[in-house]
Amino acid sequence: VLSHQINNFLETINLNNEILRNGQNLKSSDIIEQNILNISKLMHSYNLTSQAIDGFKFEKVNQVLVEIIEDFKDKKIKYKINSYEFELKMNKKLFKLAVNNIINNALFEVKNIKNGEVKIELTQSEDFLSVVIQDNAESLSKDNIIKVFKPFFSTKSINDGCGLGLSITKEIIDNIGGDI
Repeated sequence: VLSHQINNFLETINLNNEILRNGQNLKSSDIIEQNILNISKLMHSYNLTSQAIDGFKFEKVNQVLVEIIEDFKDKKIKYKINSYEFELKMNKKLFKLAVNNIINNALFEVKNIKNGEVKIELTQSEDFLSVVIQDNAESLSKDNIIKVFKPFFSTKSINDGCGLGLSITKEIIDNIGGDI
């Protein structure tokens, strides 16, 4: 799957390079640059997941969430992290990557909304620990909700994503026995 996606980006780069050579379209350099960035993001995600495969240990979920929120301290995020001492066997790097992907998607959706906000809440019931991340942007269509976790699916333009963030996130959450 990874090599297929890289080849798609490289094919786009190659075609746009040909267009540039022939002087047909000045937007091609922007497309080439964006595809290079997409390849870089893709490889960064791949490197994080491949490097962190064996690092599973018990972590306090509330503490990990506080660390994640600190990375977004300059953004419009409201949060309620209770002092639960719930520990979960996880790879901390991968869990942070998964939560970061969801937060980044939510922030992208609210960036052009007046009073747009993202809320993060950690709750615990008798049987479950829930990390709820929600925004006040428009909901996805029913058709897109079905596809949202499929690799390479994106509602964003090619300049804003390559459609791997949520599929990687789902895989990470599934591997720690969670549900998304």
